[in-house]
Amino acid sequence: NRREMSEEITIQSVDLPRLVHAASILVEAGQRDEAIGLYASWVAAHEGHPLRFAALFNLSTLRSEAGDAAGAMEALRAAIHLNPDFLGAYINLGRLLEQAKDPEGALKTWYAGVDRPLVVTGTAVGHVVTALKQIARLHMEREEQAQAERALARCLSIAPHEDDALEQYLALRMREWQRPVLQPVEGLDGKAMLARLHPLSVAAFTDDPYFQLASTHAYARRVTAGLVPPRDCDRRDAPIEAGRRLRVGYLSSDLRDHAIGYLM
Repeated sequence: NRREMSEEITIQSVDLPRLVHAASILVEAGQRDEAIGLYASWVAAHEGHPLRFAALFNLSTLRSEAGDAAGAMEALRAAIHLNPDFLGAYINLGRLLEQAKDPEGALKTWYAGVDRPLVVTGTAVGHVVTALKQIARLHMEREEQAQAERALARCLSIAPHEDDALEQYLALRMREWQRPVLQPVEGLDGKAMLARLHPLSVAAFTDDPYFQLASTHAYARRVTAGLVPPRDCDRRDAPIEAGRRLRVGYLSSDLRDHAIGYLM
């Protein structure tokens, strides 16, 4: 059946949804190479197809998973050539270039994507925000603080609700001794920034214990909003056993090779 599928999928009349379905079946069966072959054959047989860029994008993903970084980048560049507004391809190509030890190429690719005049859609905005975060992260890793701050400010002006971008923006300004720390960006004033300042940054921002407590309380409410712990995990009403020392446990995703883990 798979052989028949492989032969049939290369026929000119096969549409993209059917290709994606067939390839996913092969991948789930552990036949990634066959799925790659299906996509490659379909792409070659559909030169003028309006969604050929999407097939190339999927092909790049499979090639990357198979360890073929060069082939994945080739497919992504072809997808961008066919549809220069497809920001997902820019994002993935930049990541592959960074993994290939070409940070300059990665930054150039991401900037090429976010600097394009685009039709404003939810997907496009999400892709721009993702790319700007990648740009800021890589600039910070390269100790290019001014460029990182500009990327984060641009990200926040587009998506002021992005808490992680705001945390990085304010922490970077404190690290670089930029004043005022709460430098407003479009759509986000200093008061709104102060209300969402990360507790770790608050510890460096002020020594007011009441503000630190309020900030930590507000942060905990934000990150746990809508979460309902299983009843068997809720021990707030459990009686304290007599005759033994009180035991305190710490739960954190940072108890690992991380600064918080070392501090704890």
